[in-house]
Amino acid sequence: GQVVAAARGEAAWVHGDGSHTIAQLVDSQINTDPRRGLTEDFPLNRIVLGEDPVVLLDLQRQGFTPESVPPAGKSVLIQRNGNVAIDCTAEVHPEVAHAVSLAARTVGLDIAGVDLVTEDIAKPLAATGGAIVEVNAGPGLLMHLKPAGGAPQPVGQAIIDHLFAADETGRIPIVGVAGSKGGRQIARLVAWLLHLNGRHVGLACRDGLFLGTRR
Repeated sequence: GQVVAAARGEAAWVHGDGSHTIAQLVDSQINTDPRRGLTEDFPLNRIVLGEDPVVLLDLQRQGFTPESVPPAGKSVLIQRNGNVAIDCTAEVHPEVAHAVSLAARTVGLDIAGVDLVTEDIAKPLAATGGAIVEVNAGPGLLMHLKPAGGAPQPVGQAIIDHLFAADETGRIPIVGVAGSKGGRQIARLVAWLLHLNGRHVGLACRDGLFLGTRR
């Protein structure tokens, strides 16, 4: 297996000044970042306190609400993991790369996104007490194509290269059989001959749907 790209998230904090609410501090200290927005054109999301129950729960655990005014110098955690949008591909330890590749193969995926929690991606998971928390069959690519920090990674090209060998075009030849008599028999015969020739054949006819010899 191969790790093509890795990205990390960063916690988002605000720092109290004794006069502004947490909601106001979020707008002035976090949402002013030009990398933040509401569409996929931005690598980081704007934080809207009223629309994120996880953020509200973290505030509650700290004894705050969006309308609380933290004392000057008080740091308040807003988002525990933030957007996973900081490239760290070059930092991945070989044992971590092996572990995530093995996790993908174990669940039967040849292309996957693997989420893990670790203090330092440059060290083995066993050394940091890190762990894999999710293997995703439909990984997002935006954070690797347009990271908020670090270099973009060619994840799209890597997927194409994996799915199609260098001598393949990705085209699927189609044979259509038309006629009022014998079409079903001819279609099945053509499919069988192609199968004998080592091709992977799909067939749709009055008898049903077939993939190879399986109906």
